[in-house]
Amino acid sequence: MKRQYPFILAILLLQLTACEHNISYDYPSLEGQLVNIEGRVTNEGAFVRITQTQPMTASPQYQTIENADVWIETDNGATKKFHYIDSCKMYLPEKEFTGEPGHTYSLHVIANGQTYEGKSTMPPPAPVTETKFRWLDIQYERILHYDLIAIDPQPDTLNYYWYRMLRGNQVYRWNAIDDRGCPPGLFVRDIICMAEGMKRDTDYQDRVLNDGDTINLELLTIDKPTFDYLQSLLMSRQTTANPITNLKGGCLGFFTAASITHGNSTIWHDSLSE
Repeated sequence: MKRQYPFILAILLLQLTACEHNISYDYPSLEGQLVNIEGRVTNEGAFVRITQTQPMTASPQYQTIENADVWIETDNGATKKFHYIDSCKMYLPEKEFTGEPGHTYSLHVIANGQTYEGKSTMPPPAPVTETKFRWLDIQYERILHYDLIAIDPQPDTLNYYWYRMLRGNQVYRWNAIDDRGCPPGLFVRDIICMAEGMKRDTDYQDRVLNDGDTINLELLTIDKPTFDYLQSLLMSRQTTANPITNLKGGCLGFFTAASITHGNSTIWHDSLSE
């Protein structure tokens, strides 16, 4: 009989940390096409991705909108124009543009004759001080954990985080959480990756780290509206309801101004499981 992993799978589902790199949605009806916008301003750059839903029988089900007008306004009155770049299927600023903590940015999109807007304030960064793997024995099974420790940029304030554990260029685990319960001045997160026995089961290969996989950690400090969107996105995977967007105009998606820091790059080797 094939071995199952109900305990570790229950924990993984509670964490809700497995996701594809591109955000997808379940729509109860596709009568009328829906615009989906993903926009980010960070200390490392900015981009806007705009897609439109297609009928369920179409492939792909999300079509890139290439002729939108896109710009971002800063709170000091500057306007940053974005242009569509076909090679990456995104809108990028015509000049180098990075965000600064403490500033508010406003996204404006005109697509298919409709106007969409969003606003986000960029929190200060949380420098990552340590990332490491460790195995823990739980109920006759070894469970791989990934420990993340960062400096809390505002110890006296409730802060919101979005971590993205990358395997190559794809997201292996992600979640959006706040820092309640963390030690004073620190943000600490224990990310559950896999059970050791999963390496021998073909049904769980998307959860398994393979020899030679490169693992990188991105930690984004985000504002409350972005946190609410990401939390509702996680819940929508079980309810099929659309996530709570922070965009105006009747579209899906989100816009965020976030500070990014990184953990050390790690190359996974099976010897780490010994």
